Amino acid sequence: MLWFAGASLLAMIALGFTATAILRRQARGEAIRDAKEITRLAGEGIAQPALREGLLAGDEAAEARFDRVMRARVLKDPVVRVKIWGLDGRIVYSDERALVGRHFEFEPG
Repeated sequence: MLWFAGASLLAMIALGFTATAILRRQARGEAIRDAKEITRLAGEGIAQPALREGLLAGDEAAEARFDRVMRARVLKDPVVRVKIWGLDGRIVYSDERALVGRHFEFEPG
């Protein structure tokens, strides 16, 4: 009887670890999908309409206007960082001011 109880307990523990691993993987995947959707909605619905040519040209007034919109409407939980990249790999806007103007190489694709 003890052997059966011990084997049952081990089986339940193994099942619990397996279920936890599966649920953790699913939760992570769902969190990533949610983050991508929030990013898409904020980008298309808030950031894109607020973009002006002056921001790309380095106009400080345009950057200040865009920054006010981002801080008021986008930079709220769960969004923690906003960056706008130029096609050349240059950051044209970031809520982290020190990043503006820095160049980075894009990965292929």
